[in-house]
Amino acid sequence: VNKYHNVVLVDSAVSNVNGKLKLYLSENNKADHRIYESNEARKYVEVDSISLDTYFKNKKIKIDVVKIDIQGAEMKAFEGMTGLLKKNNYPKILTEFWPIGLKRCGSTSVKFLKFIRGMKYNIYFLDEKRDTTKKVSDKYLLQMFTEENEKFANLICVRD
Repeated sequence: VNKYHNVVLVDSAVSNVNGKLKLYLSENNKADHRIYESNEARKYVEVDSISLDTYFKNKKIKIDVVKIDIQGAEMKAFEGMTGLLKKNNYPKILTEFWPIGLKRCGSTSVKFLKFIRGMKYNIYFLDEKRDTTKKVSDKYLLQMFTEENEKFANLICVRD
């Protein structure tokens, strides 16, 4: 439809497992479907899931950038793409950091940041209010974006 020839649509959720998952639907926001049950009594559909390591296993393709904004399931996606990151010389990552979403999906903000730092990435905060990008510490992120305030941040992760 958009005349792109380098885009492949895959009817699957990205996760750390291959199989079936429940995708809990948001009636108000099509960008807020989640793979964890909340106390909102959302309807769900069963969807296929795949890890990015599995999907790209036999594909000869160079990946320069990975974008992940999956409503708290980012840690699951990271766990399912460690091979892809290594194989592609640690591409740049644009990701959402949403501590309450990470918790609801069975992870923690500390585990998420440790994973990124363990891959030797530097983390930059995209400050959309000021239209700036700045290198940040884990301490800064954990103080500014908490489970209690339910705020989120968009991050760029780059290896220098």
